[in-house]
Amino acid sequence: MSESRYRRVFERLRAKWTDSGILAPAVADNTQIAEFEQRYRVVLPEDLRVYFATVNGTVEGRLGMDDDDLIGFWHLDQVRTFAEEELADIPDASTIFAFADQSIHVYTYGVRLSDDAAAPTPVLATVGSSHVVVSPSFVEFIERYLHGDRSAIYPVSGAFANMAVEMHTNLPLISAGDCSVCRDAGDVVFVRKRASDEFFFVCPDCGCAWPEPPTPDVVDTIDPPEALAPQGWMIATRGEILTAGLHSLIRRKSPFDLSVFEDYAGFSKRTNS
Repeated sequence: MSESRYRRVFERLRAKWTDSGILAPAVADNTQIAEFEQRYRVVLPEDLRVYFATVNGTVEGRLGMDDDDLIGFWHLDQVRTFAEEELADIPDASTIFAFADQSIHVYTYGVRLSDDAAAPTPVLATVGSSHVVVSPSFVEFIERYLHGDRSAIYPVSGAFANMAVEMHTNLPLISAGDCSVCRDAGDVVFVRKRASDEFFFVCPDCGCAWPEPPTPDVVDTIDPPEALAPQGWMIATRGEILTAGLHSLIRRKSPFDLSVFEDYAGFSKRTNS
């Protein structure tokens, strides 16, 4: 595959992540690439070299759960070996370099590198102590990702795959700040109406809901979520929040678990579709 074809693939990826609001804030320059190669005594294949110089991962990268599959693609300065990350019992783990993780290491994706520019550079995915080769090269993995190939994202069958799917449907709660009713004891999290793309905010602790994040210490409503979303509601993903241009409202990941909403009127879990 030529460099021009690599660039076409990665420009598509860059456009996808730009549209979703999750593109990394900066690309890697030639000096950073050279320093990485020198530090690890490896030669980056041309596809990875072009990728880091034109895309360089998603907004948070490592452990970021940035896209709608909860995958964070790491920036070059976050890339480390499987041995450094203490991932899986894989022979030559010091030669496999993690470049992405799903749901904070439920799955971790890595590429094998060496000092031989002509050597194969397969992509592996690991979950727990298991691992599997998912693509013969990095660029092919990205092409499968762009085509929505679920076998590249969730390659391990059985219990491990079920665990990853469960993580996808049990999304982390994203907080827009403190609850004005509970104050420091409560979190206001992003949710979505099922009938539309409209967002609103709910405190898992007291059950109050607001169309906008509440003003601290100002109790102007005690409406329940069903008052704002009579046709039902669900958790908003980080990708949806970023796409809607609401990134400035994000304060942190909420310490609450999705299970706190299970008995709330109108709430339903998302499906892995």
